[in-house]
Amino acid sequence: MKRLIRYFIVLCFAVLSGCVSTSSTQSYRPADHSGPAYNIAATRNEFGGGLNGTFAVLIDGQKVIDEKLPLEADGVEFYGQFDGHKVAATYLESVTQIGTVAMIKRRAIVFIDGERAATLEM
Repeated sequence: MKRLIRYFIVLCFAVLSGCVSTSSTQSYRPADHSGPAYNIAATRNEFGGGLNGTFAVLIDGQKVIDEKLPLEADGVEFYGQFDGHKVAATYLESVTQIGTVAMIKRRAIVFIDGERAATLEM
């Protein structure tokens, strides 16, 4: 019985550890910015709330956008502010079926003051 409980705990940990998708970081420097480049990243949390989880955009480690995703999330736009700049992000989701396995590709396109700053895959 103890062995079964141990396997169950390991299985739960393995499932829950895969629930947050984080992108790699991309750097971007606006034309009027004289300081260091901004480091932009995005996350998607499957169990962060709402029907479809949450989506967040981070710039230099600060959450600029942190929103619940609707059930049909493909192409949804979110907005925020960072360091006096307007930030917009488009969340994209596509499904590719390979036999009986479905692969979900999640991307975020981030704009700062209307200029494309990063394309992030999660």
